[in-house]
Parts: sequence; C-alpha cells; structure tokens
Amino acid sequence: GNDVVRALTAMPGVVNFQLPLGYSGVVIRGSSPQDSKVLVDDFEIPVLFHNIGFRALLPAESIQSLDYIPGGFDVHYGRATSGIISLETRPGGDQRTTQAEISLIDGGLLAQGKAGDKTRYMIGFRRSTIDLVLPSLIPASADLSLTTVPSYYDGQLRIDHDLNSRWRLFLSTIGTNDVFELYATKDEDAKSKRFYNNTRFIRATAGAQYHDGPWSAKLALWGIAQQFVFEAGLYQRVRVEQPSVTPRVEVTRTADEWAGLSKVEWRTGAEAAIGLSSLDIALPNERREGQPPRPMDPKDTSLTFMGSFWIPDFAAWTSVSAN
Repeated sequence: GNDVVRALTAMPGVVNFQLPLGYSGVVIRGSSPQDSKVLVDDFEIPVLFHNIGFRALLPAESIQSLDYIPGGFDVHYGRATSGIISLETRPGGDQRTTQAEISLIDGGLLAQGKAGDKTRYMIGFRRSTIDLVLPSLIPASADLSLTTVPSYYDGQLRIDHDLNSRWRLFLSTIGTNDVFELYATKDEDAKSKRFYNNTRFIRATAGAQYHDGPWSAKLALWGIAQQFVFEAGLYQRVRVEQPSVTPRVEVTRTADEWAGLSKVEWRTGAEAAIGLSSLDIALPNERREGQPPRPMDPKDTSLTFMGSFWIPDFAAWTSVSAN
C-alpha cells in the first residue's frame, strides 16, 4: 500500500491486530505496546500509525531507514522492555523536486532540494480523504452517523546544514492531528451515544553532529507537545496533555585495534527528560473480579481526577563493543 512502515506487520514477533485508538499500533512478542519504543531520528513519538491503522505517520518517500529490534538492543535506547522501532528520516536530495499524490485514503505533497551549497531540506504534508468519501457510501437507512472516520493531518520537516568538515547541524520536526467521531444513532439522543477521540502532537528536534578522526559526538534538544482526548457521551472523558523537553549528549570513540580486539567502539552519553502531565478524568469505576456485571450508565463518573504533576527522568549510559 505504498507504506513501508506497515512491513512491520510481517516481521517475526509482531502481532498484527487492531489496537484501541491512541496506541502506537505495534505489539512485539505479545507485550503491551507501551513496553516498546517508537523512535524517529533517535527520539520517541507517542504513536506510529494514524487512527484505525490506515497509514503510518511518515510517508515512504521521507524514510531513509527502518530498524526493527525485537530484543537485545543497545543500552542507549533504554526505557523499553520489549522492542525498538527506529525510523530515520531522509535528508533532502541534491535536486529540487516536488511530488503529489491522492487516493481514496489521503492526499499529500512532498518537496525537497538544496537551499544554497550547504543546506538541504525536505518538507511533506498529508490530509486524509477517506472521511470525505466514506459517509457517502453509508446507506441512508443505517441508524449510524459517522461524522469523521477518521480525519487526520500529518506533516514533516527536515533541514540539514553542513557547517564545515567537522560539524553538521540538523532540524527535524513531525506532527499529526487525528480525529475520530461517531454517533451510534441518529435520533434526538445522539449526543449521549457519541464517541470522540482526538490524538495530536508536534515534536521538534534540533541538534549538531561532530566527527573528527576517531571522535564523534551528537548533541540534541528535543521537545514535544502532545494531547489525547477521549469522550463518551456527555459526561465520561479522558483528557491528557504532556509537554516535555529533553537535552541529550553522546560521545563516541573508535579504534581499529586495542588490547587484541578489533573495531572497538566506546560510547557514553546522558540526557535529562522533564515533562508535565495534566489529567482530567471522569469515568465509571472498573468492575472488580467476582462482582456481577453492572448495566452501563452513561452518567456514571464515580472515578474522577483533575490535576498536574511533573515527570523528571534522568539517564546516563556507557557501552563498549568490539570484534
């Protein structure tokens, strides 16, 4: 389907089934999707696929590499117990080109090229079309109202600048806005049978890469603003906002031979992730084991919470590899 990321569903250990809205869409070896990390240009994104799993967030033309690591991954990835999905976006080409495409699912535009002798760029944008086509295919007699199934936007920007023979600067951004809205009936009580989901985020990474002989380094500053909203009827809801910022530095030293070993590589790094999570929850209490089933009450909001809390997360790592 012209979507290289969906090749993951054919990889060993990947369970291919539909996940609830707002999840990354990758289950590795039966673990929870939150136990795996989805990285784009070395930093995490909250979801990999658009709602309902039609498309990955990145078009195939903007992807340079896709690494699937189900286990035994390097220590610098961290914070994962299942697997790693790592995508690297492609720098812009040497020639200025523009391409566009449209289908029953979405339409998009991608432009790339050089701006001067040392700067390359790539910019892309897509908008779903299935939400414009699908409602016209539903029979008028159906007691169902599909307001948006689904609607999404995504965009990417990458700029690379060669400062000199040792330093390269880069800027990478990715963002998406997904909306799913369903009215389970067309009668006057439609709002009480409404289901709504909105998942959106924008992430930007700015950094510099250094290389001189056996030494190399990467410095980056990563920031993300993300929001997840789920509403059922008039009263039940989950709203989450999580902005965060992360500076990171990693230094690498290589040697052809050392202590009888060849191709020695030593890496060390550190990062400080600081985020603020704001929650607004109004849901029914979960039924405990052994309790009889309760009739669904759309007005039940016995479990409520509204507040914010900081999430500091500091890490350091070092590793040595050799043949």
